[in-house]
Amino acid sequence: MSVIFAIGGILDIVAPALLGAIGSVVLGGTKSLLESWKSQRLSTESSFNAALESDDLATISRYLRDELGQVTTDVYLRDAKVRHRVDRCLARLGAFVAPPTEEAQLVELAAGGIATPTTKKVDARGKADFDVLPLSARRNDPPAISKALESLRAGEAWNALAGLRRDLEKLLRARRNPIASSSTRSNRLSLKYDVPADAAPAFYRFWRIASQAIHGEEISDEDAVQAIEDARLVYEILDQLPQQPNRDSN
Repeated sequence: MSVIFAIGGILDIVAPALLGAIGSVVLGGTKSLLESWKSQRLSTESSFNAALESDDLATISRYLRDELGQVTTDVYLRDAKVRHRVDRCLARLGAFVAPPTEEAQLVELAAGGIATPTTKKVDARGKADFDVLPLSARRNDPPAISKALESLRAGEAWNALAGLRRDLEKLLRARRNPIASSSTRSNRLSLKYDVPADAAPAFYRFWRIASQAIHGEEISDEDAVQAIEDARLVYEILDQLPQQPNRDSN
């Protein structure tokens, strides 16, 4: 009997801990299953890519908050699909609001004196008319300008100029054609973006204003209008130039 009582006493001590451990395992497994199930409810890859490629910062932020905001660290570490999406979304947000060091240098250089038009051609065609705000798209406006005007009318100057800056960067990078030349400030900028000489003053002024808006600095309505006019001029000049081969692929 003493042996039976002894075993019973041991069970009285061990049983609660054993049951607690089993309960933790069951609850933990159930939680993991639920989290895995949630991860399977992610939107389709095409919807994800559409959100990431959007020029609207609010759309990207909304996707990160609504779809990926509930992801736990455990799921992030275990689920490769979830991890891939979170990483890509965060990287896209970073690229949206934080230019690389090389681009930051461009902004600094532009603010150092070359942001102001210096030729009569740019002064005559690139100076915005502040009496009549250009809030209506013109017939020959590229889609990026029309979209920027919509954002500007909605009071989102930062969104308008961010989209324009990305589109202009893409066009100028596509034209990039490095040529050996003297190491001047404008030449270093041209090597990165291949900015045509006629468009350079307007582009650098646009870049400066757009960067201020994107990084949360307050800009005036006149500055926003001027940036739109500068971008229009750059598009117009690029439109008149022959296409150059992109030597980056060689």
